[in-house]
Amino acid sequence: MAEFSAGICPNCSEHLLLKQGLMFLVCPLCGENIGSRESKEVLEQVYTNPSKLAENIAQVLLLEKKYGPQLPYQILLILKKNFPHNEDVAFLTLKLSGFNRFMLKDYLTAFAKFQKPVPFAVEVLQNGLVPINWELAQLFEQYIKNKTSGNIQTRWLDKLREINAAIAASPQDTSASTWIHIFYVSCSVINVSLAAVFIIFAIEFVISVLITAALLCIEMTVMYFHAKKYGNRLTISNTERALMVTFMCTLVLTVGGVFLGALL
Repeated sequence: MAEFSAGICPNCSEHLLLKQGLMFLVCPLCGENIGSRESKEVLEQVYTNPSKLAENIAQVLLLEKKYGPQLPYQILLILKKNFPHNEDVAFLTLKLSGFNRFMLKDYLTAFAKFQKPVPFAVEVLQNGLVPINWELAQLFEQYIKNKTSGNIQTRWLDKLREINAAIAASPQDTSASTWIHIFYVSCSVINVSLAAVFIIFAIEFVISVLITAALLCIEMTVMYFHAKKYGNRLTISNTERALMVTFMCTLVLTVGGVFLGALL
């Protein structure tokens, strides 16, 4: 959904789904030519009024029935930005995102700590409390205790314990971290070594550029395929973060070695 945004026709007030990068469009209702920027500005004005928040949420629900989830989801992102502490808005955004893992983490982080029962808590748990989201176990435990009560709370705490037991009983796949650690360390060494070669030895500038470009392409390709396979991880370790920063610094060092070698 990231390639779209929402807007409102300034002539007839029709809600519009705008494709990113599109400068102008024709309103399907009134047939007038309108600018995407102007349409977005009108929408921002409508959905920033706190006194009309309940009315706007109701409008979003009507749009979802009329057009499906894509247009109201984009509007909810605007509401979520303007009213970050409204749990109803946050839940609807999460729901229309298809309970996206990153949106789920954002929602739980913001609201699990508040002891306020909500009618949609079971829906969040039904869609979110699954083994793939095990990294959020502590947030889910907090959410269950603060958002549910009685038999419902007992049932979901039992399910959380079952998932934790199942995860603990099976060995965890650490290959994602292992391979990316090896990649960062080895590529950092290669990048630094290559920069030293460019500075010490007399290598033609064009050849240095081609070698560097080829190496960067290979490294970016490896990172792409790793992200494609393991990119749904919600968190990374401090070690991985430090190695990643080091690796990115060596990229700059390699490029600098090309130019410094040419000057020397």
